Order: sequence, then structure tokens, then C-alpha cells
Amino acid sequence: MRLRTRPALLFWITDGADAWATESLAEVAARHDLVLSLLRGPWADPPRAGAVRFADPESGAVRVVDLGDARVHAELARRVAQARAEVASLARRVRADAIEFTVDAPPAAPLAEWCRRRARERPR
Repeated sequence: MRLRTRPALLFWITDGADAWATESLAEVAARHDLVLSLLRGPWADPPRAGAVRFADPESGAVRVVDLGDARVHAELARRVAQARAEVASLARRVRADAIEFTVDAPPAAPLAEWCRRRARERPR
């Protein structure tokens, strides 16, 4: 891995549910190597069939949806893709890296991929 001449390597670990403090992240990324580490639930890659129960952690509301319905599956997949695109866009804007982890898979693969990407890039 190529070393950079920055004071620290910081991992910002979040589930992405709250608003991102873009200004604060930009300030941190200007001084340090910042990696936005997004934790996703098992629905990050939604299955094609079956009933799935979703619960809103703030309101407690529970909703069961049938992912066998093509429209429902497509909408969920669209929302997941939109969330991923927003994180990628934010990372570019603040000049940070981004990694996505899922809670039901070991973190080694995404971390190794991030290390390979980093080794290929030129230092900034």
C-alpha cells in the first residue's frame, strides 16, 4: 500500500441514517485521509422473492413487503442504488474514500478491495 504524507487515516463508521455533516467531513478530509465506512443491513442486495419485514427504528412502524412483486423489488433496488450513489457523490465532493460493509458478511473482502484500489492510485 502506498503511504501518504497525512497525519492520520480516519474511518467514519455510520449506518447512513442521519444527515451527513458535509462541511465537517470536508474539513477532516482536507487534513487527513478520510474513509466513509457505510454499514448496510442484509437488504443492501435485496432478494428476488419472499416476504421481508422492515422496521423504522425511529417510529417503530413495521411493514411487510413481498419482494416477489417485481415493482416492489425494483423500487427497493432503486432506493439502495440511490443511497450508494449519494455516498459516492459525497465522498468525491469532500475528497474522501468510501467503503460499504454489510452486517451479514465479513468485512475482509471490502477492506481488501479498498486496499487494492488505494495501492493503484497515485498519492494526492
